[in-house]
Amino acid sequence: MSVSVSVSLSVGLVVAILACLLVQCRPKGGLEVGVDKVGAIAFDPSTDDPAFRPCDEERIAEYYRVFPRYGEGLKTIRDQLRPALETLPGIPGENGYLTVRFIVNCEGAAGRYRILEVDPGYRPKSFPAPLRDFLLGQTRELQGWTPGRQEGEPSDSYYMLTFKIRDGRVVDLLP
Repeated sequence: MSVSVSVSLSVGLVVAILACLLVQCRPKGGLEVGVDKVGAIAFDPSTDDPAFRPCDEERIAEYYRVFPRYGEGLKTIRDQLRPALETLPGIPGENGYLTVRFIVNCEGAAGRYRILEVDPGYRPKSFPAPLRDFLLGQTRELQGWTPGRQEGEPSDSYYMLTFKIRDGRVVDLLP
């Protein structure tokens, strides 16, 4: 009995300490933020525009928490990109998903673009540079975002667009 009581007390103590740490370490507004979180996009002088700056480097929220918007949403993005995407010649056998992740700052500017590429089975892959560069360039042209809002104020946030690619052509655009 003393062993089970001791284990119960130990587990209870660990749970109490973790709960206390979580409450005390939670950022204002309860959102996970900061440059050390998974998926954070740190400034890279070799690829990023030094003129682009988040308003608060320590409080960049995920898009699904603060809802930044481009025009009327994904439909506006699709409508704007469609003419250019229809010019892609196609590359047989090039299939998968190319995701462009970036920051929309509290002023509605976008920057710090990063690319993730996977095949249809979600294994890492590399698309040909001309296709990758074209899709990144089209995404960079989407300027004039409406920033998300956190606690009633404009907020920096991450955003991403995923291009579904079949035979080197974009067949869908996913948020």
